[in-house]
Amino acid sequence: MASKHQHGYQYDLFLSYSSRDAAWVRQFHDDLITDVNRFADHDIFPFLDQTRLQPGFVWDDKLLAAANNSAILLPILSPRFLSSDYCQKEINAFISAHGLASGLPHRGRIMPLQLLCAAPTGHDLARFQATRFCTEGPDNIPFEHAAGSPAYRESLRKLAVAIAQVLASLPPKQHLREAVYLAPDFQEPSKRLRASLGHYYDVLPLKPEDLLGLSPDELHQSLTADFARCFVSVHPLSNAPFAESLIKAHLDFARTQHKPRLIWSVERPDDLTNAGFEWFTSQAEIEDRIRRLHQKPPEAKSSRTDRLVYFLCPDRANKARAESLLDHLEHRGVHLYPSPLEGPADQAVQTHISALDDLDGCLIYYGDVDRSWFDAVFLRVQKKIRQRGLPSAIYLAPPSTPHKTQDLRYLGVPVVENADAAVQAFMGAAA
Repeated sequence: MASKHQHGYQYDLFLSYSSRDAAWVRQFHDDLITDVNRFADHDIFPFLDQTRLQPGFVWDDKLLAAANNSAILLPILSPRFLSSDYCQKEINAFISAHGLASGLPHRGRIMPLQLLCAAPTGHDLARFQATRFCTEGPDNIPFEHAAGSPAYRESLRKLAVAIAQVLASLPPKQHLREAVYLAPDFQEPSKRLRASLGHYYDVLPLKPEDLLGLSPDELHQSLTADFARCFVSVHPLSNAPFAESLIKAHLDFARTQHKPRLIWSVERPDDLTNAGFEWFTSQAEIEDRIRRLHQKPPEAKSSRTDRLVYFLCPDRANKARAESLLDHLEHRGVHLYPSPLEGPADQAVQTHISALDDLDGCLIYYGDVDRSWFDAVFLRVQKKIRQRGLPSAIYLAPPSTPHKTQDLRYLGVPVVENADAAVQAFMGAAA
């Protein structure tokens, strides 16, 4: 089920609140939806996480996904809400997903509700006018409006009308470009990489120089919001002394993330590669890896009907000879991701293994090259091919040699000599 309004988000409304306020929120939610539906063009489809209304609630990533795909955010402010890391993640996810983090916020999209307190000065929500659902009693102690009271009904009606108006006037959502986080070191190579990536992706942070003046808490908040939008982070390692603390802060934060993290450095940083970072030595390798990640998101593997296959080729001359083969495979639904044709040997091997972790198969183009190239490459990739059960094939291109015609038949990988047979190796009956 999804919203019937024209804004294009799955949910019309996302309620963000502390589980400590669940008793009040349960009744408020039902009353609000009833009132909004009296004024809106269609019955609204809200997101209220029911598990948070139960004891033992454990926050999970589905809340972030729902916040990303909601038209309006309704934060319910209380002391517990403001001290909850989980609630702050929801706010950051909504602001980041809707492109509000780096410009003036669209005040109609975020509607705070003041249950027991207001947002403190400096908090993101302090910029938005809140609807009061509390009254200060003796000694300035706040009391939430009791459900059904005149004050409660008046605030509820104002909020319901405002929500209905925003839903009616909200334009269709803008599909933001995929985003890459490039940790700034303010050096020329990083600036060139930023400019190149900017042709295809949104590169965050939008204003790297602004990070230099942030406190640790403000920097953490900025990183949380920006990383939520990005599918990969890139970390150049330079010796710029004024950026040293910022580089370290980015690396420390990236260690806590579960998205791909790429290191750009001449020397291999063993402490980082052991912690799950991928190491690259050139801008071209970084861009190739990002393109592959963008083309082949890991979570989409099971849903693809086409194939994205790693194309292992010895050099540019052989790749040029393979163009007609590649065109045929592409036309038949076998998409090729080419291996790098330059760089250190150990870097190439790491790239091969990383690619085979992501992609749907491996095609080794054995053309005009010495046998030692094939032996070195195949020995490195055959273990990964077997571990993942990847569809694979060895394409025999001229010239003919005894090794190609005799020895390869016993390796356990199909040997093909024409384009249709290569398609069949990866598509099977679907070809």
